[in-house]
Amino acid sequence: MKRRFTFALTALLGAACGGDTFDTGVDEGKSVGSVSPDEASRICEAIAGYTRDKLREPSCRLAGIAAFTVAALNPTAADAELQGACRKAYDDCSAPEATAPMSPSCNPPPGSCTATVGELEACVGDLGQEVDKALDVLPACNALSRASLRGGDMQRPPAVADPASCQSFRTKCPGAALPRL
Repeated sequence: MKRRFTFALTALLGAACGGDTFDTGVDEGKSVGSVSPDEASRICEAIAGYTRDKLREPSCRLAGIAAFTVAALNPTAADAELQGACRKAYDDCSAPEATAPMSPSCNPPPGSCTATVGELEACVGDLGQEVDKALDVLPACNALSRASLRGGDMQRPPAVADPASCQSFRTKCPGAALPRL
């Protein structure tokens, strides 16, 4: 099976846990363009795992909010019942058995990439922190109410800022698929 190495960070919509550090286990001083196929695979697996972990919390919050919203279609349902629907959806999503294994598909990094693995790690970690900030507005189930749904109190998550470390990485590795989120 051919492994492809894209910096698949489009999925980084992040499980809220600040102070992120990201480590691929590959020598941080090594140029991304010169990593071996085994190192590229390790980087890909590390990004996939980090992405999965970052997505879990906000995805489950969104599942809860969706369940709350659907339950709110019943005009006689009380807030406690709606919050219960939210909690059930959140808990079902958060259950360890709900985690599907990821099989990352990555493209080899461009040989012309002069960014180091350390610069890539900084970018991924910084992007994770920006995702956390953007998604921190997603309310917990116990903070939801019919009034918040009707009144538009629920904030839409802001756009994820593009960290300077990622801008620098893109400059040094223009062929890498590191999208702006």
